[in-house]
Amino acid sequence: MSASLHLMAPLERASMEEVQRQHALVADSEATRGLLEDLPFIALIVNAYRQIVYANRAAATMLRIPSAEFALGRRFGEAVACRHSLELESGCGTTEYCLTCGVATALLATETTDAPASRECRITSQALGRDLDLRLWTRRFHAAGETFTLVTLMDISGEKRRAALERVFFHDVLNTAGAIRGLVGLLGDPAGAAAGGNASLLDTLDQMASQLIEDVEAQRDLLAVERGDLKPTPELVRTRELAQSIVNAFARHDLTADRSLTVAADAEDLAMATDARLLRRVLTNMVKNALEACPAGGVVTVTVTRDRAANRVRFGVHNPSEMSPDVQRQVFQRSFSTKGAGRGLGTYSMKLLTERYLQGHITFRSNAETGTTFIADYPTQIAPA
Repeated sequence: MSASLHLMAPLERASMEEVQRQHALVADSEATRGLLEDLPFIALIVNAYRQIVYANRAAATMLRIPSAEFALGRRFGEAVACRHSLELESGCGTTEYCLTCGVATALLATETTDAPASRECRITSQALGRDLDLRLWTRRFHAAGETFTLVTLMDISGEKRRAALERVFFHDVLNTAGAIRGLVGLLGDPAGAAAGGNASLLDTLDQMASQLIEDVEAQRDLLAVERGDLKPTPELVRTRELAQSIVNAFARHDLTADRSLTVAADAEDLAMATDARLLRRVLTNMVKNALEACPAGGVVTVTVTRDRAANRVRFGVHNPSEMSPDVQRQVFQRSFSTKGAGRGLGTYSMKLLTERYLQGHITFRSNAETGTTFIADYPTQIAPA
């Protein structure tokens, strides 16, 4: 894979002296001074090595970089501190994650044509402290016999967030409401009631109504998390009891109809002080995602262990399936899903709740030999907000 990446995104760079010369060439033009500086969105000019030789004022402001001059010589991912741009010495555009990056593919598309290209891109920016959703346009142009690419970008994070939240919310609520309506219909039908048993139907109806409330509360919490308004409320939690209660909640779920869900026999029963509702939300999503990925007849296992040295609790959820490399590269990004457009906020919310509010860390490992395990670890007592 590395060889193909290097063909897509060359490792070579121009020297800073060359970058400064190119900056003077493009920045001194009347078009640049009179147009790009006044644009309300990000405008960059990059050279053949994908290095920025010009950034307008809006780029510095919106990307929170120290100044437009700070970006000179850097590639876009390096300017915004994309987490993957630091993984290799060769920098932005040369890791396996860059294969799905809209910035890299858009620049590649303009290498052999003057026709414009347009892409969407998600970047985890350490400078901004959040995922950055961008819509970008690129167009190659020529100046003084040299070739450059104009890159304009708009931050569409709010648009993407609202669309994803709305789709997930309405999908889940409509599914649950439809199930409730079906159960009410059975209760009103003497034949259906007799076949299913009123007590059993009422019990299932109660569970579905509780699920509907859970869906609404989950949406409310996620919106509050995105706004930064959520305040965790610590309370005493028993780890094995929590894990078992989540497993029990899936007992009649469609996802457990042809696969098994269990708490590991050696799961530890530890006391921890944390926000039980938020932790339950994370673990429920971990279990749901594992069940969706698990093949028929497979087993999903919930584990609980203690890291005594660090005084932390580690929850794990394992399923026997391997995630594809493409899924692994994007699994925690908002809006990414294997289930279709606008689905799959589960992994994103797991990471958001764990790392922003529960003072924990979440990761995963996945391969053909051992399957996939999501691992979330937390302090035994969260610090006050």
